[in-house]
Amino acid sequence: MCKYSETVNYWDKVFGEEAPAFAVSQPFPFPEIETGLKWVCQRSRRIVDFGCGNGHVLLRCLSLGVDEGVRKRHGGG
Repeated sequence: MCKYSETVNYWDKVFGEEAPAFAVSQPFPFPEIETGLKWVCQRSRRIVDFGCGNGHVLLRCLSLGVDEGVRKRHGGG
């Protein structure tokens, strides 16, 4: 079983590699994530992003038409 810290490290690595080329209006270069975000945002007015790392997922959701986003970093940030 994976530890939570391993999951955090994995996603930090994924989005850390993507961060320099990030543009909120452009789809993520990960088709599975982009498809999931479009599905979640399709009928959502508000999104809570918990443990969000760099916050790019929340920004992308806002660009997909979500009205409001709440960012809560793990560890109180």
